[in-house]
Amino acid sequence: MCKVQKSSITLLLLTMTLFLFLFTHTSIAQEKLSKDFNFDSFSLGEEATQDIIGCSKEFNYKNISYYFTLPSTNHTFTTYAQGFSGHGRKKLSSVNLHLWSGFDNFTDTSGQGIELIIYDYIPSVGPGAELLRIQVPAIDLKYAPDTTSIDVSSYNLYFENTFYYIGFTVVNQLVDTIAILSDDGSGVLSSSYSLVYGDQDGDGIYTWYYLNDIYGTNYKFLIDAIYCYEPTTVRVPEDYSTIQEAVDSAFSYDTILVNDGIYSGPGNGNIEIINKSLVFKSVNGPEFTLLDGSDYPASGFIFKKAFGHSLLLPGEVDGFSFKHMSGAIVGEYTHSLTIKNSVFYLNHSYTNNPASYKRGVIACGGIDLLIENCTISSSIINADEGMIAITGGNPTIRNTIISNYSQGTTVLSFPGASVYPDFTIENSNFYSSLSSTEWNNDIIHLANVNGNISEDPLFCGDTTWDFHINEMSFCNATHPLNSTGIRIGYYGVGCSGCDDTDSDGICDVNDNCLSTYNPLQTDGDLDGEGDACDTCPNDPDNDADGDGVCADVDNCPTIYNPLQTDNDNDTIGDDCDNCMTAYNPDQSDIDLDGIGDSCDVCTDSDNDGFGDPGFPNNTCPEDNCTSIYNPDQLDSDSDGIGDVCDGCYDTDGDGFGNPGYTNPLCDDDNCPDTYNPEQADSNLDGIGDACCCIGIRGNIDGVTGELIDISDLIAMVDYMFINDITFCPNEIDVNSDGAIDISDLVYLVAYMFQGGPAPVNCP
Repeated sequence: MCKVQKSSITLLLLTMTLFLFLFTHTSIAQEKLSKDFNFDSFSLGEEATQDIIGCSKEFNYKNISYYFTLPSTNHTFTTYAQGFSGHGRKKLSSVNLHLWSGFDNFTDTSGQGIELIIYDYIPSVGPGAELLRIQVPAIDLKYAPDTTSIDVSSYNLYFENTFYYIGFTVVNQLVDTIAILSDDGSGVLSSSYSLVYGDQDGDGIYTWYYLNDIYGTNYKFLIDAIYCYEPTTVRVPEDYSTIQEAVDSAFSYDTILVNDGIYSGPGNGNIEIINKSLVFKSVNGPEFTLLDGSDYPASGFIFKKAFGHSLLLPGEVDGFSFKHMSGAIVGEYTHSLTIKNSVFYLNHSYTNNPASYKRGVIACGGIDLLIENCTISSSIINADEGMIAITGGNPTIRNTIISNYSQGTTVLSFPGASVYPDFTIENSNFYSSLSSTEWNNDIIHLANVNGNISEDPLFCGDTTWDFHINEMSFCNATHPLNSTGIRIGYYGVGCSGCDDTDSDGICDVNDNCLSTYNPLQTDGDLDGEGDACDTCPNDPDNDADGDGVCADVDNCPTIYNPLQTDNDNDTIGDDCDNCMTAYNPDQSDIDLDGIGDSCDVCTDSDNDGFGDPGFPNNTCPEDNCTSIYNPDQLDSDSDGIGDVCDGCYDTDGDGFGNPGYTNPLCDDDNCPDTYNPEQADSNLDGIGDACCCIGIRGNIDGVTGELIDISDLIAMVDYMFINDITFCPNEIDVNSDGAIDISDLVYLVAYMFQGGPAPVNCP
């Protein structure tokens, strides 16, 4: 429908006002010389400091990566510098310059590039003596998003937790005044804008200035400093009497070397490693180095991160024994951990984890874990705990024995970020004499592959905690049934000899056929009974129904049927065939009524007496809602779908549902008894145009039941010439010609005042 065109003066005024508002606020924003732009978008990461292979990156402004906007060239500043805090035992390796477009107006004034300058610090003054000046040719300068990296590692610059400055100027520029951009606690720092501290007029007096008071937005830059650690070795007890003292003094990537001894008590238990990457190594291995919690109930090593710190620092534990610890090694969503060449016994699970964690002798969450060449045995854990508890990550267990625990399971896994750990397990022996949970659901696919076994490791002294293995142990690298030829566990062979009734070279405690010679120990159905003496070598349940027929050939393995009768020859014995008169080897029974679909006269999933469509044997009526019990088969909109499962109750068939019904698959119809798929509703009253007109046309003001009077005429004029107030279109189209125009107004006036024809009835 068309309608009378109206003036757009109001729209024009509104547009102009909006334009002026945007222009004004954009200009104000451009004048702000703010430090609020975050350079993270240029891949500097979420953290201002990032440890990468022993090195870290640091920005100015309390390590938040804001850029600096410099004053324009009409100012006397010729050198610009940032302040940095030094770090003990970290060498300044390189300096990165991030220069934005337009900066070449500053850097190339001489045509020779810039000079990088590193200054010492004079307290309460600022830059002191120059420590280093390096020329960077213009051709080597790069601009955002690229970075100019300047290597200074050969100059061996260390700043032992002191302040210093990195600055730059153009080549051959006389340094008459310097701008120092800083946020180190000096000067006026109440503003969120960048500040300049410098000798602006060359009189030797340094003053703080707001950059936005100095004007100019010509140049933008960011400097970051790259430090690298130089690891060292910290010794216990030579340098520090306790392991915790050594940890507190160490820096990331140091090695803490622990000499022979028994370490217990405060400082040698509950050892917290927070945001540090450290290697703990014993001098002579676990035989001589024990962490003992007997007299000091505690955990062993606890690797943590500080609140808000997201770095995943690696850690390593090499060559220790752990005894009577409540959680020998714990990683609380912080580190990638390597645990190797270590022995664990008589420990308990870690009990201080939050409820969302699982508990274990070794308990780690979220980060990759490697356990290698270890023996973890003889510990006391509860039914809901594990010898190893892991949340998320990609753990690897290699060449390791986990054995002899009272309850629980070998490995207990829990999802991190809704993802369960992805295990790699190789050449390892998981065994418990008191539990059958060596390989739980998360790792069952790794049982008996990759050299993995579940056999008694045959320790030389279970009660004396001698974890050397008998030469007859499957964990021995030279045992004929060790498929990898690699020793499993930390200790090697320490004893020999065992009971071997059938003289097949397999100790009775591990022999799956005690009285039958079977050195290969073949067990095809993995039921623990060797094929050489197994009456049903392919049936792990060994003829569970006791009818003398093994399950792999029994046509009814769960019901005693020694005659194996099968009248329809479908390989399913009559005693358990759900359709004895019809060939149906798949035993399909969709409605689970015990009668196979092949002979069921009413396959009825919801058991309402109406059959599921598509089953030719059905003699019962077809169900209009197969998933929900509905014996009344109501279908109010006659669409073939029963009301109880109809996603769109739609009596007029226009794709919109009747109000008052649950319609999860469609929206409510604004005219439920009239087909109107377009759902037009010009006056937005919730009643569709298709049914808003009732009786004779002309009731334009919408007053229900009112006769056509002067208020309707006024409403028509108002709509057509003044306010564009929207009414029911069919009411305005009084001559029913499909258009709203001047002819409708003439028609209505003639009817009301000249005895003309009455408006046409609504559809």
